[in-house]
Amino acid sequence: MIVIEGNNYAHDFSVLQALHDDNILYEFHEYAIGNRVWKRPDAPALTPFLRLRQATGRPLWLGEFGENTVAWQAQVVGLLEARGIGW
Repeated sequence: MIVIEGNNYAHDFSVLQALHDDNILYEFHEYAIGNRVWKRPDAPALTPFLRLRQATGRPLWLGEFGENTVAWQAQVVGLLEARGIGW
């Protein structure tokens, strides 16, 4: 498996979408600290990554994520698993 992370804290994949290999997986990271969108994770927070998956046909992996509450962690895991995103 070739794990590809984008620029800008693993968020900007614009220059990497032209890669063609069946073994590519796109990895991103999310933390609530300093990221207003992820203070309360929900489906719209995943929109850019779901678009990437749709455009490339490659799987997604949330390789790093965190906050200081178990409830936040559980919310993120539920959000990912409901959409077929690994973690």
